[in-house]
Amino acid sequence: MDAERARRADGDAALDGPVPGSPTREPRRRRARTNPDDRRSLLVGLAPAGTRLLKRARPRFRVYAEAVESRLGQQRIGDLRQGLAALREAIEDEVAKDA
Repeated sequence: MDAERARRADGDAALDGPVPGSPTREPRRRRARTNPDDRRSLLVGLAPAGTRLLKRARPRFRVYAEAVESRLGQQRIGDLRQGLAALREAIEDEVAKDA
């Protein structure tokens, strides 16, 4: 995978380093509020800074994902997806037994 190509995918290499400014002045990338249906939990979403970062990161991620898919091939990717789906189902079944 060509890391330089990934950096150029969105025309901005800023994702490689820290957010400009001091760590305490970093923009909030997420926000949370109490879940009205279950006040013991939080609903988490992206703050505007997180939305902007995600928009910049998606093209880079797509470059990496396409390179991995090309390297492994469609058949193996399909097999891996099926395996992960089976793993998720098995985990959910086990967790449901304890509920």
